[in-house]
Amino acid sequence: CWFEDEETGTALRWQLFAGVLYDLRRRPAGEEEETSSSSFTLPWKIRVHFSLYPSSQLLELDDSGEYGIMTTVERTFRNSLKQALFLQYASSKVAMNMNKLSHQKIWDAVVHSNYTLYQEVNTDLQAISGDVPERQPDEDRNNNNNNSKAAPPQQIPVRLLINHKPAIQRPCRDLTITLGDLLNEWIPESFLVDMKEPSEHLLSWSVQGIQPPLSASVLDLWKGLCHPDHFLYITLITR
Repeated sequence: CWFEDEETGTALRWQLFAGVLYDLRRRPAGEEEETSSSSFTLPWKIRVHFSLYPSSQLLELDDSGEYGIMTTVERTFRNSLKQALFLQYASSKVAMNMNKLSHQKIWDAVVHSNYTLYQEVNTDLQAISGDVPERQPDEDRNNNNNNSKAAPPQQIPVRLLINHKPAIQRPCRDLTITLGDLLNEWIPESFLVDMKEPSEHLLSWSVQGIQPPLSASVLDLWKGLCHPDHFLYITLITR
């Protein structure tokens, strides 16, 4: 099956989080293609299809194997997490050191919205005192969490999505950069020349459903608003 935004007729990319997909369809009230009554409204009307899969618009879903489609979704999430960890630590060491149990726990946590379980695994992925921590036994993990101090990432894994185009995936190497400076650097065509103000080309930007100020720290946004795969998703709507 596949899902479609009922209002726009856009096929929804199953590999993206629901909140990211919703942010990509939002436009400021009064803009063309949207009316003030339909902008930012819930419930979100989604149509489900059971035939005519749009292979030219969506990644293929492999329904073979014991668990079929869910296995494909899980593998896609794991690959996304590995990519983010590689960017975050500028090394494949952390991702490669994740064992099968850790992968299964973090996936179960996402499926069941179990934040406590997610944090158990996520703590092992964080740098403690600037070093990658050794994996702790389950019985010692709670005590270790309370006394540890996570160091900032070496880089910030970012995915920038503009309208319905493929994501721009890059590491943000400057841990002091602001959101405005990052966008000005990555998509300069959306900002006024020699100014840090968006041009009329850029209608809106969102992180986890909110539009943070352009002066916000990208590092702070990542710490508080990154997704379970460790990426900071920034969505932009342009003309």
